[in-house]
Amino acid sequence: MIEAPALAASAERHEAIASPTAVAVAVDSSRNGQGSTTLLLSPEARFTANCAILAQRRPEILKDLQQFPLTNLQLGPLACGEVGGQAWDIQSQAYIPLCHHSHPMAGAEADAENVYSRDIKVFILIGLGLGYFATALARRLRPWQRLLILDLDPCMFKAALYAVDIQSLFRDDGRRIDIFVGPEITAQAVEPWFMNLDAQEKLHLSVPLRTGYTGVYRKTEYDALYNKCMEMLVFHAVGLSTWRQFGPCIGDNDLLNLPEYFQCPGYEHLRDLWKDKPAICVAAGPSLHKNLRVLCDPALRSRVALIAAGTVYAFLTGIGLAPEIVTTIDFQRLNWTDQFQYVPFDLSCALVYLHSTYPQTVRRWPGPRFVAENASDTMNIFRPFAEGKKSAAIVQTVAHLSLLVALELGANPIILLGQDLSMPYDSHHSAGTRAEDLAPADAPVGAFIDTIDFEGKPVKTRHSFMSMKTVFERIIAEHPDRTILNCSEAGVALAGAQNMPLRDTLHSLRDMPLPGPLRLSLAQAWKGYVPHVSEHLIPALHDIQREVSILATMAGDVQKFAREMGYATASTQQWIMQHEQVIQARPRAWGLFAIRDFRILELMASIPTEDALSTEMLIRNRVICERMLLLAGYITENTHIILRLLRLTLRRLKSMNTTQDPRRLLALQHYFCVQRTMTQAQETALVRYPKYLYDTQQYGAALAVMKTWNMHPRRVARIEQHLARYRRTALQALPHYFVSPHDGDLHEVWDTREKEFVARPSA
Repeated sequence: MIEAPALAASAERHEAIASPTAVAVAVDSSRNGQGSTTLLLSPEARFTANCAILAQRRPEILKDLQQFPLTNLQLGPLACGEVGGQAWDIQSQAYIPLCHHSHPMAGAEADAENVYSRDIKVFILIGLGLGYFATALARRLRPWQRLLILDLDPCMFKAALYAVDIQSLFRDDGRRIDIFVGPEITAQAVEPWFMNLDAQEKLHLSVPLRTGYTGVYRKTEYDALYNKCMEMLVFHAVGLSTWRQFGPCIGDNDLLNLPEYFQCPGYEHLRDLWKDKPAICVAAGPSLHKNLRVLCDPALRSRVALIAAGTVYAFLTGIGLAPEIVTTIDFQRLNWTDQFQYVPFDLSCALVYLHSTYPQTVRRWPGPRFVAENASDTMNIFRPFAEGKKSAAIVQTVAHLSLLVALELGANPIILLGQDLSMPYDSHHSAGTRAEDLAPADAPVGAFIDTIDFEGKPVKTRHSFMSMKTVFERIIAEHPDRTILNCSEAGVALAGAQNMPLRDTLHSLRDMPLPGPLRLSLAQAWKGYVPHVSEHLIPALHDIQREVSILATMAGDVQKFAREMGYATASTQQWIMQHEQVIQARPRAWGLFAIRDFRILELMASIPTEDALSTEMLIRNRVICERMLLLAGYITENTHIILRLLRLTLRRLKSMNTTQDPRRLLALQHYFCVQRTMTQAQETALVRYPKYLYDTQQYGAALAVMKTWNMHPRRVARIEQHLARYRRTALQALPHYFVSPHDGDLHEVWDTREKEFVARPSA
């Protein structure tokens, strides 16, 4: 796709019309760098020829050109017979050269030769200029490569039509080169283009190239364009790094969480449950201790919805600030063991989780649960068997999900606390929170980068945090009707959000009328949901099981055949290559392998070797066979795990009735807290219920029942140990939030707070 917005220029610019003098224009060079002489054309003839190309391939661009005056540029002949040019820069009040001063095409060819690499799949060029470098680079592109050209000044595109032959930029396939021109492309074009790249292209992106004039001419604007491209590169790098490191966790959880996916409502069922009422999203940033105590004011707390990241849930409930909603996205086992294990769960608190979240967290949660889809291949396979749930695939941190939840609730304003995206030198997260990281002082050199917070003070951050910042700003920009207040009082600024102290927002919140109970609305949305599961789901899972087994058999046959026969002859090569069709015919099963094993993506995205492009069929086919052998090995390694996960998922799905209470899913967990059959009501009361309370970590209620009925003394002792450790951890962190040298003598406040905490019921 090639976009060219209306090409217009301000009349206030310095204006100069292209020289009408007949000038012989460049000798074009072919892709291999060897020159091939073309007809010598005057600038007007070149312009006419280029317009003919546009009329044939992109007539909408030509229509814009006809009403566009060429301004702010000077074009003229050079001694070599090519067209040279310069642009008037308002800031420096000087003309800036747009190409090599004496031999533009030769200079562009040399530059293109220096930067070109066959190991890059996507080149990014900022600054079209007169098109010499762009066309030189375009001619070198191989079939697996593409080029993105970005220029803020529409004048450049029209000027290039006088200087170079644009055929190499407008190929017949119309796909490999994309051109975006206009002052709005930084905000409107860059991000969508990057988001539409496929995974294989993301692995081989170039750092953006800048033509020389963009370093002087309208420098601030071109710098912003460059930074936006770099943000998107980091965004993709973070996503790929996560996939590379945690692909097996994500793939496994996607399958294990399928019963909950089908039975839990999507988080779109939260829509407008808190419309036009304030919500506070609490994250675990180091600044949280500065203002968390403000929420303890009953007049404020009763008027806001509290949405807590899983990393702060334990501490908030421990100090009496139980949130209405908890969000979680972590797919590692640490999600449960470090954030939720042995923490008393609140029956009326709702959980919103990303589908790939660690299963134990989701299964143990006793309150309302709402699911958000991720973007994995597994969801593409199973989404058609339900009504679909709203996607939260954009999230990179749990705080992103908290913000999406607040927006879905209809909350306004939305206040962010502890959302630093940076760290002081000696700490990583706020005291008492359950987030894993290193303080910059303890991290290896290079693990953190330097930046400034919204007050201009130096802080430390990570590249991944900067990618998260990009996502925050994208979400905020998509909701201009909402007021987003970043009241973290530290950390990097978020574009589109108002950075301000929390206390400055309180006077307006306290004056608001008391809203209705959000917890009741959440419970009603949860209980009122009726799952819609296709009758074809179970048969489809059986089909996928068979497909996985077929792929495993194929992989074993290929490996055995290669060991016994080799692949030096045409017949053996043909036999091995035919098995690639076995994979292509089973995309659902293949997707389960691809999400688990990042090596598969790397292999599919690899740059073709020269042997793969050889004119000799035996040589080309040998490369394909080697690739098939690698794929066969990856399939063999993952088969037994995928089949086991499918068996577990099928067993749970077959045993559940999707119209019954979702808590029945507890019947088939790794811990069997509910028996499948029930013979007596007494058995239900004396056996099932206490065990259910214990396994869902409703420790207060479990203690009350077990002590009343004199049951499970060892389990009672364990619960009391869990609660004692939990209280002790919370109490140790309290002074960081409620005692501050800036507040004078707060010992009485601290003593009162401790007494209130200890006196709270266990539940």
